[in-house]
Amino acid sequence: MMKFPCFLTYVISLFLLSSLPVTAGYCEDYEAGKEYQLSDIPPAWPSEFPAPQALSKIGGLLSVNEGRNCHIDLYGRTKEPGKDYLQDYQHRLEQAGFRAANISENGDSISMQFEHEDGHLVTISTGIVNARTKSEYTEIGAYLILNLKAD
Repeated sequence: MMKFPCFLTYVISLFLLSSLPVTAGYCEDYEAGKEYQLSDIPPAWPSEFPAPQALSKIGGLLSVNEGRNCHIDLYGRTKEPGKDYLQDYQHRLEQAGFRAANISENGDSISMQFEHEDGHLVTISTGIVNARTKSEYTEIGAYLILNLKAD
């Protein structure tokens, strides 16, 4: 008769573990309600989601709001034309299970939003910047919202 309580404990443990969010562990090293300055792509960016590549002068913020979402807001520069950069990034996001939800163009600015089946969102945008030195570069902005309550 002692085997039944052990089995029941095992079943309950499996149920509790399976009900944890898929994203458990994302942004766990960051305190809710605080903002963290970024100078590179943070370790909290999930490895299974493609991060923006080949950017210089990276900056941004990371914040967690009471365990519901983790927000990673990055920006950086590239010499590559924005349209080409976004086309490559779109392909990488789609391979990772994201689907395009909204795409808009306004002059040199392009913005694309992608959704993941687990409720994660990525917004990527680009715009041409003419610096004071008259050197032109493309500013890339990437905004990732990790749904910490995904099931």
